[in-house]
Amino acid sequence: MTSYHRMLLHRVAAYFGMDHNVDQTGKAVIINKTGNTRIPEQRFSEHIKDEKNTDFPQRFILKRDDTSIDRDDNQIRIPLQDGRRSKSIEEREEEYQRVRERIFAR
Repeated sequence: MTSYHRMLLHRVAAYFGMDHNVDQTGKAVIINKTGNTRIPEQRFSEHIKDEKNTDFPQRFILKRDDTSIDRDDNQIRIPLQDGRRSKSIEEREEEYQRVRERIFAR
């Protein structure tokens, strides 16, 4: 039982006026009826959805073939194109001026 589940049990017991304590081992919550205990109109089990709902397909983790990792032909190499090389400051300034003239010429 997680701390969240213990907290839920304590809160539900307090809400319905039940006496709630933790046992000596600290692994269980003991809940007793009292004179102020009120019974809910609906059971909690009526609000819980069926956990065996199979709307989603089951997922699997596939193991990769160890021999395919180190092979050179699996490495993707993309050569740098002229458009992707670093531009000099002069080229950047020229491009900036062209774009600026185009934008503000309107």
